[in-house]
Amino acid sequence: MYDTQIRQNAYFIYATDEIILMFNNDNNMQAVGVKNAIEGFTLFDNNNNWIGTMISDAESGFIFYSQNNQQIGFVK
Repeated sequence: MYDTQIRQNAYFIYATDEIILMFNNDNNMQAVGVKNAIEGFTLFDNNNNWIGTMISDAESGFIFYSQNNQQIGFVK
């Protein structure tokens, strides 16, 4: 995952087709993503708090939005 300044700050691993895991650059798990109805993932932190949504883009990646719909990054 890259922030809006194109700095890598996390990466994702598919646990299953329906679940992804987000790790920071220090390899600490930060979030779990659950596949949603809009072909993206809804993300929850380690305390099960909703932290945002990833929506599929036109280039086989995702755009990451915070809970208040601000773009905070993208995944390629």
